Amino acid sequence: MSFPPTFFDAFFDMAPKYTRATMERPLLVLDSASPVVGVALARQGQLLASDHEGLRSSSRRLLPMIDGCLERGDTTLEGLAGIVVLAGPGSFTGLRVGMATVLGLHQATGIAVTTVPTLEALAFGSSDELITVVDVLRGDWAAQWFSTGELQGPAERLSRQRLIALAERHRARLRGFGASALDGEVPLPAGDDPEDLAEQAARHLSERELEWNPAGLISPLYFRPPATTPPGPPKRLLQFRKE
Repeated sequence: MSFPPTFFDAFFDMAPKYTRATMERPLLVLDSASPVVGVALARQGQLLASDHEGLRSSSRRLLPMIDGCLERGDTTLEGLAGIVVLAGPGSFTGLRVGMATVLGLHQATGIAVTTVPTLEALAFGSSDELITVVDVLRGDWAAQWFSTGELQGPAERLSRQRLIALAERHRARLRGFGASALDGEVPLPAGDDPEDLAEQAARHLSERELEWNPAGLISPLYFRPPATTPPGPPKRLLQFRKE
């Protein structure tokens, strides 16, 4: 079911307004679309609790993972500064599950929420030439170039050949999901697939001032259309006459 933009504009206009995080309180970060799904809780750069799960079982485990992190961090939803969910690219289903979960928590409790692109989260803490990547399948990669941690251009969907050419042109290291498959084809060693992206993002973001934007929860970053085929015209059924 789809809604006109005015529906969501009205919905988010009615939501509580937030401007900056109060980072004296913990921040909860969800990464629901990566090969290893993670939930992490951090305060002022210090990790308080985290949990990881394989992507296949994450849809039924995400809420228990959140509950577990809150319990081990000795806090509640009401005690959080807010929730950040990584916005992709990544698994279609994982993105929808994570964003719908956070949207539901925001709608039910009014907690502050926002999104961060996965490609940006992959660059947190970097101080060199870096291209963050996510394998979006069918020979394509989502990629974004950073220099000394600063964004240098928009995220793009690139073929394998164009991605290798970009890495050669900037003498940049690759980091991200699937990057290790390109090791040996790029000038610098490609980074391993990260298994702790939620933890890395939670440590980094809990030391920053954040601007909350719940509208981002309805705009996941897919980078390619769904691998589905629109239904064709209805088929005519054969009709048999009685002789």
